[in-house]
Amino acid sequence: MRRTMMVVLAAAVGLFAAAGPWVRIDAAAGEQNRGASMAAAPAGGLLRLRDYSFAYWPNGFRKEKGDVSTDLLCIESGRYGFALDLASFSQARLGTLGGPGYAAAVATTGRPAGKLPTEPLKIELEHQGKLYRAVSCLAGRVKDPRHVILLESGRFAQRYRLVGLEFRDAGGKVLETASSLDLVAWPSSMTFTVSIAPDLAYEQGPCPGVVGAGRAIRRKAIDVPHRAGMDSQVFTLEVWVNVPRKLASLNRAHWLVGKNRHESHEGNFGLRCNRDSVTATMNIGRGRQNIHKVEKRKALTPGGWHHLAMSYDNQILRLFVDGRPAGTAKVGKVRVPGKGSLRIGNRPDGRGKPVHALFDELRIWNRALAPQEIRAHARTPSRFDPKGLGWQMSFDADAAADRPGEAPNLKGATVRVSLGKWRTSKQIAGDWPMGETRQVVLHCPVAGESWVDAPVTIAASGSKGTKYTVRHEPKMGAYVIDVPGFDRDWQAGYTDIRAYDEIEVKTDNKSGSRQYVPVLFDVRRPANITGQVPILCDAEGKPTGIPVQLSKNWHHGAYSKFYTILPLARGPGHCRLRIAYGFWGKLPSASHAQLSLWGYGGHGRWDQLAIGCWGETMCFDMDNSLTTMMVTDVRMLMTRNGRNGRKWSWTDGGWGGDWISVRSSGGGKLMPTELKTAYLAHGPCLTDVRHGGYYGRNREIAFDARIGTLRTDDYNRVFQQFSYRFKKLLGTEGAYLFKMGPSGHLLTPRIAYGNRSGLIAEHAVPGTVKAGSAFREQVALKGPGPWWVAFPGSVFSSDRNWGTGSRALIIRSFKAVHGGKEHRNPTVSFLVHRTDRTRKLAGLNLELVVPRGVTRFESGDTIDMDVEWITVPRIADDYYGPNEAFRLHLEQNPKSWKTVHREALGNDLEVSVTGGALMRNYPIVVAATQPEVQVTISGGTGVVPIRFEGLPSATGHTLYRLQDGVRTPLAQSVHGNDCWQTDYDAKSGSFKMTFNLPLDGVKQSTWILAR
Repeated sequence: MRRTMMVVLAAAVGLFAAAGPWVRIDAAAGEQNRGASMAAAPAGGLLRLRDYSFAYWPNGFRKEKGDVSTDLLCIESGRYGFALDLASFSQARLGTLGGPGYAAAVATTGRPAGKLPTEPLKIELEHQGKLYRAVSCLAGRVKDPRHVILLESGRFAQRYRLVGLEFRDAGGKVLETASSLDLVAWPSSMTFTVSIAPDLAYEQGPCPGVVGAGRAIRRKAIDVPHRAGMDSQVFTLEVWVNVPRKLASLNRAHWLVGKNRHESHEGNFGLRCNRDSVTATMNIGRGRQNIHKVEKRKALTPGGWHHLAMSYDNQILRLFVDGRPAGTAKVGKVRVPGKGSLRIGNRPDGRGKPVHALFDELRIWNRALAPQEIRAHARTPSRFDPKGLGWQMSFDADAAADRPGEAPNLKGATVRVSLGKWRTSKQIAGDWPMGETRQVVLHCPVAGESWVDAPVTIAASGSKGTKYTVRHEPKMGAYVIDVPGFDRDWQAGYTDIRAYDEIEVKTDNKSGSRQYVPVLFDVRRPANITGQVPILCDAEGKPTGIPVQLSKNWHHGAYSKFYTILPLARGPGHCRLRIAYGFWGKLPSASHAQLSLWGYGGHGRWDQLAIGCWGETMCFDMDNSLTTMMVTDVRMLMTRNGRNGRKWSWTDGGWGGDWISVRSSGGGKLMPTELKTAYLAHGPCLTDVRHGGYYGRNREIAFDARIGTLRTDDYNRVFQQFSYRFKKLLGTEGAYLFKMGPSGHLLTPRIAYGNRSGLIAEHAVPGTVKAGSAFREQVALKGPGPWWVAFPGSVFSSDRNWGTGSRALIIRSFKAVHGGKEHRNPTVSFLVHRTDRTRKLAGLNLELVVPRGVTRFESGDTIDMDVEWITVPRIADDYYGPNEAFRLHLEQNPKSWKTVHREALGNDLEVSVTGGALMRNYPIVVAATQPEVQVTISGGTGVVPIRFEGLPSATGHTLYRLQDGVRTPLAQSVHGNDCWQTDYDAKSGSFKMTFNLPLDGVKQSTWILAR
């Protein structure tokens, strides 16, 4: 019987109770099956080599000017490839692939999208003998992928929403609907969910209103010149509005009715909508600082008429929705009437695109109507007392017009969805009224799914007994564990969270073979959304190494989506999902997440790093969906505004930065294409995320990048390794290899730069420099590496009361080959971004650039570099962390470049290894070759991460410090088993373990990983 995986709920169990094995797999490397703890796994045991997937844009997400190439969304797993042309679903492609493994696939060039066989995606609606087919989505028609919403993406699952499906018949006639397509891709399957709602069918012009006729606006707004009675000190504006569902699906603000230019202009007032929210806005005093507004969320039900009103009585701005008070704002200023135009359906000055909506009974009063009057108008729109009515537009002159605004009657329609051999059909029984969404789900098990028919049970509960629902969700192609809340006896939010949320999972596999079951933990109300790491542990709380995809959103509600594949051996099993927030053991945890922009805008791939849960560490706009830069928000760790400043909160470390930037022959910046992202480790000790792809529509530059951040207690570090390979001849004018800045918030009184030996030069930056000029240009950083650049004592340009720090860049290695000539020392430029005449200060950007004399990039040129971006507090009173060595340094060296040199020199580690091979010296990476590995480290600043690779099991290893012949275990656990990180490598069937070593003030230390 299909889907015999039963859903049950487990009773609560003790926090670390051993209740049977999590998985049963064959013993390996001498490790015995120990019941509740993890056994060793042969290759493919915990995770199969091809259990991964990617989502990317073969022709790029943000294109260069003049690039008219097809917008393709591509899914690539270890088993299949799928490419969808957003403008023509009939050109979809699908085929089988043989994946080389997750880490190898991200760097593989020559993506297969164009070589896959054509396999049309058919979405059809048949009604009364007429066939309509969804031929495209909105993004394809307007050639803007930002209308495709990336919801979740990572190692296992890719989930996208394509809004604005357009149904046309054979003659090209459009069937008006509000429709979207959700795509969920796992390593072995894809699921398509088509959502359709009949919508208003109308063109520009007359339409049925709430009283007689109304007016439909679609392409052209109505501009009404100022007239007497339209504008007064006190007023009420009311209007009836009907917003189609297709508008409510878009994340963009629209003006409904407005007067007097724009919201920053003196006298402006009006009503706006964004999705289903309504905002009343008004300006008294001009400028953005004098905008007053009231917003009501979830105010509009799409496809129905709503009465909206705003009033002002020289004291309070009020908003009403459907006759009910919806919010107030105390202003207390005398309003200055304006004489600008009134515009219906767009911003008053005509900027932007018109809204798509119906309007009726627009009235402006020269008095603030009483709430009971507004309620009466909403109930009976045709009846009102005209006292104080200054102006109205009823649209009744069009009352004799045709009725083009009626929604299609789709009663009895049939919806069909197919891709290749997979197809489904659904007939809509009964009425299908306007605005009512119906869904059709097509599941495509491209590579087979034995778990669907396997007799397996899954149960989930909270650590104190709360039962969580477990359900098979066809739309997700997986089992979903719904977690609406947690059993907590500790404080959540912005504080030093040192506890963990936990989900107990019990399984029983009664089949005759191991089953790999896709599971989504759908988590609502996480303790803190900005920093969190899901860790799949055994029954004793020991990390198993099984990856858990970290995708989240705080722009459209705060929720987390944790995707994984559970490898269930025969018999019962027991594990727990631990979620770390502020701390993992005794140190703040590190996390690297895919953060959805749904609800904010842009909608492309956005990565967010954090140390702890007190705001971001750094963000990356990987798809360039909001900016043309890679690095966006940069923030501080454990930094406040002076000794009495607020702890555990957001801070600022300056905005912005970028990876390589080179211009095409046409003068435009080369944009990323075929960019794939592999989330190898989300944390909590050391994150590891890799990117591979090209720059340029003609694949002019191939690149690989590797990003990581660490668990620590002093300051933020973000490791960035780059490899660039040039395929075409390009000019170097205006090019940079890496950029720090621009920041509109930070001013930089001084710059300093140096090498391993110390300071090369320090310069005061006068406030008289000209924005756009070069303060220092093509400065060669001489001497031995690592090299470093500091902005000591940066100044935050606004009065916001939060912690602010100084940016710095450490270049740990550098090698560039230009025209066959090798360059081992980096070159930097300092460009003036802005000046502040009042403070007599300037803000500078840092750019790594080509050396003097290099005028072009030739085919065959290469660049390899390893940089570390740090943000440090300026003075000791700003730092509230526990690292006393760092605090003492700040006391002795306030606002100093010496803080940067301390990091550059202190973590230029000398490492020797016995029983293994050294792969990298910072962060330290060791490939184990013997059961016991000894590592001797000279130097170390802060808490240094060390990762051991090639281990035969996830448990049974202990890290010791060797002192005077005595082995002492590293003791950083607080809740048990919570000081290390485990990651599983499916290609080798081995494990990685990561620890964080406290090395401040230690000249030399020896560490032993022993079984």
